Amino acid sequence: MNNKFINVHNFDGKLKDIFIPSREYKNDEKKVAFVELLKLLTNQNSKKAVTTIINDLNITPKKNFQPENNIDASDILMEILHYKDNSNLIKGLDEQLSDIHTLGSCSSGRVTRLLQLWLAYCNN
Repeated sequence: MNNKFINVHNFDGKLKDIFIPSREYKNDEKKVAFVELLKLLTNQNSKKAVTTIINDLNITPKKNFQPENNIDASDILMEILHYKDNSNLIKGLDEQLSDIHTLGSCSSGRVTRLLQLWLAYCNN
């Protein structure tokens, strides 16, 4: 078994057509939704990752946006939250957000890790 983590930058430029948000989300509504998400999470590192995503909503350069794939991690998170009643999804989200915080919160890491959950639970 190989214990090395996959470099999330291997996916730069390869995910462009996989995710399209169902609609445009305003930063204010993202913030409200993400603050509510904090109440569902149990891992402190996950909560720190969400706080980072919130803090990065209104800054330039956009740290939630991955230009190589033209995807915003905060849009993926909003789409995932449509399924927040799924306890397995929340457990997976807790883990992926923790990885974002502990393994690197660059836009590639945010997008790739959240996209994995969206593909597994939300992409009907």
